[in-house]
Amino acid sequence: MKNFRIAAVVVTFNRIDKLKIVLEKILAQTLPVETIVVVDNASTDGTDQYLTELSSQNEKVKHLRLEKNLGGAGGFNKGMKLAYEIGSDYIWIMDDDCYAYDDALERLVDGWTHLYKLSGHMPGFACSLVKWHDTICEMNVPETVWDWPRFFSHENQPYALVKHCSFVSVLVHRKRVSEVGLPIADFFIWFDDVEYTKRLAKSYLGVYVLDSMVHHDLAENKGVNFGLINKSNVWKYKYGSRNQAYYHKTHGFFNWLEFLYNTHRAMKRAKVPKSLKAQIYKSIFEGLRMKVEIEHVS
Repeated sequence: MKNFRIAAVVVTFNRIDKLKIVLEKILAQTLPVETIVVVDNASTDGTDQYLTELSSQNEKVKHLRLEKNLGGAGGFNKGMKLAYEIGSDYIWIMDDDCYAYDDALERLVDGWTHLYKLSGHMPGFACSLVKWHDTICEMNVPETVWDWPRFFSHENQPYALVKHCSFVSVLVHRKRVSEVGLPIADFFIWFDDVEYTKRLAKSYLGVYVLDSMVHHDLAENKGVNFGLINKSNVWKYKYGSRNQAYYHKTHGFFNWLEFLYNTHRAMKRAKVPKSLKAQIYKSIFEGLRMKVEIEHVS
């Protein structure tokens, strides 16, 4: 019998059909969660009614309805705060299109615990292997450190050390949350996960648990880079470039300048139209001026 409490935190916006699968997968875990916090970003597709009914039938489900859409960043901020306040020892974070294999959570906890014993340090986080059908999901590959196989073995330690990861199945201990605070709500979307897990990994690196698997239900398997900007997705890249610019600024002006230069080169190579490039440059300068306050819990 486990002697710790786990809360899953799911942020959703107008994806009721996918959300139902996500919650079904969470409830089917071999290691049960105590609570599922579902943050509804003011959905208009019936999600509110569905979650209201589900939470009345299942005491594990806590429905946190927001008055307006705060994006993934704001949603995870609110959801993790609630999970922390109700006393959860671990918080398992995921999007509303992340379908966990039945033993994904159990493997994450085992990996987190095993690395703690092997290294003598509490991991910053533990993250799953994210799949897209029968291959790796390009959008959700963590960045490894140079000596990533320090604790790796094929037989019984399928763990790699990583610097950061996405919010598509990541496990965080409450002690780390108390140390570093919550995700930056002002980011709205994109780079909130990278910034936050980098913050978590400052005390000790994260662990990539390769036998904990989830499926990311995307239309196509593409990573994120500034060469893929078009008219339909530029709004996302504007948030991403602003947020990355803010992060690099906090590490020094020349760090920010290098980000600006690398982004310029990527867009130039891909022949991104001038009108779209102008929007990205504007966002990068907004990031230079951006001020945020990291929210802490107690």
